Amino acid sequence: LHQWAQDNLGVFKKAIYDGNPEVPSIINKAWWSNIFNSALSAFGTPMRAGAGNLTGLLGRGAATIGGAVLEGDLTRAKQAMTAHFALDDTLSKALDHMRLVFRKASNNPKQVSYVMRGDIAIKEEKALESLRAYADAASAEGEDGASMLLKIYEDLDALSMDPALRFGGNSMTALDGFSKSVVANTEAKYIAINRLLKDGEEITDEKLHKISEDIYNSWFDKNGMIDNEAVNTITSEIALNADSPVVDAFNSFLKRFPAARSFIWFPRTTANIIDTFGKWSPAGVLSADHWKLWGPLGRKKMADFTTDEVVSFLKSKGRPVDEFAHETFEMLRYEVKGKAAIGSLFVTAAAFAAMNGRCTGTGHYDKARQRMRLRSGWKPKTCKVPGTNKVVSYEWMGPLGDWLALTVDVFDNFDSLTTAQSEGLYKKLMYLLGSSVTNRSILSQLEPLHDVLQGNGAAAMRFATSFGNNLVPLGSLRNEMGKLLYPGLRQIRGELDEMLRNRNAWLDAFDPSRKLPPLVDPIDGKRIGYLENWFQRVVNMGPVEFHDQPSKERQFLIDIEFNSSPTMRLSQRGVLLEAHEIKAINSKMGEMGIYKQKINTIMQRANKLTYTAPDGTVYKGFVNIVQAARRGGISSEILDTTKFANVFTELTLAYAQCKRLAEDNLDEPMRSAIREREYEKINADYHQKSGNLEEVLVPTR
Repeated sequence: LHQWAQDNLGVFKKAIYDGNPEVPSIINKAWWSNIFNSALSAFGTPMRAGAGNLTGLLGRGAATIGGAVLEGDLTRAKQAMTAHFALDDTLSKALDHMRLVFRKASNNPKQVSYVMRGDIAIKEEKALESLRAYADAASAEGEDGASMLLKIYEDLDALSMDPALRFGGNSMTALDGFSKSVVANTEAKYIAINRLLKDGEEITDEKLHKISEDIYNSWFDKNGMIDNEAVNTITSEIALNADSPVVDAFNSFLKRFPAARSFIWFPRTTANIIDTFGKWSPAGVLSADHWKLWGPLGRKKMADFTTDEVVSFLKSKGRPVDEFAHETFEMLRYEVKGKAAIGSLFVTAAAFAAMNGRCTGTGHYDKARQRMRLRSGWKPKTCKVPGTNKVVSYEWMGPLGDWLALTVDVFDNFDSLTTAQSEGLYKKLMYLLGSSVTNRSILSQLEPLHDVLQGNGAAAMRFATSFGNNLVPLGSLRNEMGKLLYPGLRQIRGELDEMLRNRNAWLDAFDPSRKLPPLVDPIDGKRIGYLENWFQRVVNMGPVEFHDQPSKERQFLIDIEFNSSPTMRLSQRGVLLEAHEIKAINSKMGEMGIYKQKINTIMQRANKLTYTAPDGTVYKGFVNIVQAARRGGISSEILDTTKFANVFTELTLAYAQCKRLAEDNLDEPMRSAIREREYEKINADYHQKSGNLEEVLVPTR
């Protein structure tokens, strides 16, 4: 009994390694609940989850209809259209169920089966009663430790159950309830259609509604929650919380090593993202279901399956094995085929968009050039909005968006100006594999841990900032409010206090003297990433974000893959500049306008360059000339873009000249402060070279 109580009330001895994971620490569990509440507190979190659920629901219906049409089965296509998209009371039922789930989750999440199974909730309550009895008995003997630890748990548990602090999690549970209701209605209609067809009756709206309504209502438990194996399985796939051997293995690992949870936050969601990515792969090349249901060449017929194979597959998917098993199996085949076809369609469209430069992917394999892109206002996973200077994100599209990004990345990295298509092949392939698959795997979440253990200071600061911010309630919400009130990138050095302040920019309203300087574009002096329109800021809190395109000068530098600010962190004479000094220099460069004029002059000259290929084809412009050479297999050892036509040299010289001019024209006392540090550096360098140790250690000036 004493050991059981110690395991339940243990804190530090169970924080890193748990020798008895079967009896976890209730205090640590409550503590982690508060951290997760903080991480999910942003308003945008349930909005993005809702968009993901909606795309999953619509995608499932569209895929089933598309698969049936591709096979010429218009009868089943019509049935799928009726089940998935009939204009009836499906939406109103789903909204009612969503409200019910949200209300119950806000009052007591442990009573909602979508959050916690009823048997587990009862088991936990009985364990708490036993712990209270143990603590009372210990207190009677003058030992109050157990009572104090139990009080800490109760306070943490009450905090984690607070409906305001748990708003994000409760909203996501309610949205899962919405999806579950829609799926239940869809499955009920399928069963109703099959029953009517079996009985030889005409399918009318009245008959279909009556039978499906009875089936739908029969799936509710006494607490008003939907409980049906098929519905639960389908909804878990849509909501990305389905169980799998990989998820079970990592959950067992996290029970044994609880400290790893600070790096592995959502193993179930991560594993399901990879699985869903494969299911929507073009032609089903990465879909295990497509290989099973349609064969390697996609030509497997329904007659090729034995009854045992049909039953085995249906059981693996949580579908009922009843009199309509073959009908259910055929619809699953159409759904899988439709997903493969839609994936192929999106990849084809993405290829054309990438060739025309209309969309962006996750970025460039060269980290230095990718950093330059981001600092220039370039946005990943976006497409241009025709007729405007805006780009819109497509990350909300889920697995289809991932395939779109992967396709664009292939063109972006293999059609680069800096290297030939076959040059640096390993790095490019590893980047593409990482951005599309590896970075989404559970193991990738251990990469920050590896970096921290290797002594990577930047990685350690990022981890400390993210985790530390979530230790205080409403971490994500505070970050979101900062972006809403004070949007735009900030000039930071990577120090812990600056990174924490960057995640809490809302503090600028109360402590403006310590606000971080904005990241300013030296070309035009404008703040990078800043949105003037309040409505656009609010919209960007949701899944679909709109941003301004980079200026034409910035786009030119991005297109030629030029690192536009290589020496900004240092002054003319090599002293480290403060963040507010960098901002002031960039602002002065933009205000003077000389750098912008020089870039335009260089850009005009670069665009006038011409080259006639041996076959007589004439290429005009720096980008087109170098791109043609790379496509012809000319490597960077033969053609160095940093030297070609002196474009990079002129840009580097223009930047250095304009930066020096802006630095010399800074307002006082900033200019004098920089010069004083430069003087001190010159003196320190002189004394070190002279071997004057006393002046090096205690400068007398």
